[in-house]
Amino acid sequence: CVPVLAVAISDPSPAVRRAALDVLFRIGPQAQEAVTAVAVALGDASPDVRTMAAAVLGRLGLAASATLPALLRVLDDPVQAPGTRSAVAAAIGRMGPGAARAVPSLARAAGDSDPAVRAEAVRALGGIGRRAAPAVPALVGALEGDREPVVRRLAAESLSPIGRLAAVAVPALLRAARDPDRDLARTATLTLSQVGPGARAHLPLLIRLLADPDPEMRGNAAWVLGMVGKDAAEAAPALVDALRDRAVARKAATALGRVGPAAVPALARALEDPDPGVASTAAIVLERIGTPPARRALEAHSAARR
Repeated sequence: CVPVLAVAISDPSPAVRRAALDVLFRIGPQAQEAVTAVAVALGDASPDVRTMAAAVLGRLGLAASATLPALLRVLDDPVQAPGTRSAVAAAIGRMGPGAARAVPSLARAAGDSDPAVRAEAVRALGGIGRRAAPAVPALVGALEGDREPVVRRLAAESLSPIGRLAAVAVPALLRAARDPDRDLARTATLTLSQVGPGARAHLPLLIRLLADPDPEMRGNAAWVLGMVGKDAAEAAPALVDALRDRAVARKAATALGRVGPAAVPALARALEDPDPGVASTAAIVLERIGTPPARRALEAHSAARR
């Protein structure tokens, strides 16, 4: 079946060529042996055929990595239809880190005049992951300056797999965490937990977010503080307060455990909290921390109750 479809890609009729590609798309990864014929179709006279060829290569993912030069020629060609270029960007993103050589082209496409091209270019950079680090400035530009909310959210999301190599994006992510677009704000806050050490410089904002009206935002803030770890000691009292918040109590407890010994004083005070849920959770976290001061706090509390 696949060899017959590969031959049909060169049929004189554009409708037949597109139909053959559509079937290959439906077949998916098992259509790998047609990859060369599909790549040739990227140069087809019909925009619809070119777009469908890009979609098929995207379905093949890493198996189509040899076609990356052909895909880049289309992506870099401003004469190509936006639908074709956005499909090409999507296909590149599905190739993962092996498509790292596409990062400069994708970074340029992230500033394209067409929103679909921008969206897929930004998404593709996230698919490449840490090897897309050179494109962090382009992603920050999309996060802060794009007119389309979906592109801004995708930019925040795509910074996450780049991880600590995207630390320069922390100020922009923190600004996005206060954006009226709650989906963007939640995504930016969660991405901060992956970007890492850069979040340490912005603890006051993260502490304020623990009191945000949105429970998902509060939970994300607790998660980020936990990722900061022992350097988030000043957040310990606010995290203890968050133990009263059923929506985020578990994440707050996890964060306190990651803050570790620096959270012991706040947890020791929480042992006397009138809310039994807060007190019992504080005891559990102190047991997990397990340092001599943590054990002494538990022993003192136990002795006082006798």
